[in-house]
Amino acid sequence: MDKPQPVDRIVVLVATYQRDDFLSRLFGSLENQTQSIYAVVVSDNAASESTRTLVCRQYRFETKYLALPENPGCGSGLAHAMRKACELWGSDLIFLIFDDDAVPEKDAVSLLYEGMKDEEALLVAPMLVKKDGSRDGGPELKSFSLNRMLKSNTSPVDARRLLSGMHPEFIWCKGPAMMVSHQAVKMCGMHREDMWMLGEDIEYSMRLSAAGRCVFVPEATVHHLPPPPRTDEGGHRKHMIKFLAMVQNLAFMGVCLAHARKCLTYLPSHILRYLITFRSFYDWGYLVRALWNGAVRHEPAGKPSGKNWRDNVMVKFGLD
Repeated sequence: MDKPQPVDRIVVLVATYQRDDFLSRLFGSLENQTQSIYAVVVSDNAASESTRTLVCRQYRFETKYLALPENPGCGSGLAHAMRKACELWGSDLIFLIFDDDAVPEKDAVSLLYEGMKDEEALLVAPMLVKKDGSRDGGPELKSFSLNRMLKSNTSPVDARRLLSGMHPEFIWCKGPAMMVSHQAVKMCGMHREDMWMLGEDIEYSMRLSAAGRCVFVPEATVHHLPPPPRTDEGGHRKHMIKFLAMVQNLAFMGVCLAHARKCLTYLPSHILRYLITFRSFYDWGYLVRALWNGAVRHEPAGKPSGKNWRDNVMVKFGLD
């Protein structure tokens, strides 16, 4: 008589920062999933009492709230959440990582889990869809021809038709949603905690894809619904800070990490976009500093060199 197979426990990890309305929407979508979710762990960057109250309500799944006194960035928040999950429930878990502005369709978790099992993958990524119904970019497929065709199909329907019946391997995926196996964590560890923001998802997925199979599951849909960008001067400057963090992290990854050399190929387009968007000599000086810090000083944006130019920008333009 066959022994019953153990049931994998799926634990959702979320790093949030002052966005209770988005987090509440995510929790609602998680409660409606067809696949059972064991627990949700939330790292609250720059913790607030309102977020604690939201997380600690009664749900269909267990919840754990982690209060972080400052905002160390998404990667650090996710690493804290993963460590706490392993401490509470052991390391043989399936980790499902969501941004707080993600909204998975009701069968998304089930389809990701099935794809991971069928493909024996370390990491699986869903189809990300923007508010306007178009694809939200990525993942970068290993097959050059497939990747080129996928990029030309901005419609989720067309992309699924192109990849019908396939779960192609990818080099990297975006961070709003990804499912990570316990084998991946044992082999490759957790998210880096020194990148502050932007790029930590690319680095982590590149690290995993260098170690084993990471596949795209296009039949699983997760809507990525961030708030609209601010159009005032403060919003413009905060966009600049994020842009510079991405540049510094790409330069660091491309120069310093063997599994992420491809990031160097993304730098020219990011630099050009920055020069077009931010046109003063002061702005260009910040760009040089970010490139120098990443490529020459070998420091990602979460290190003191990155914090230094961030604080400088915040003070110069009166941001909070």
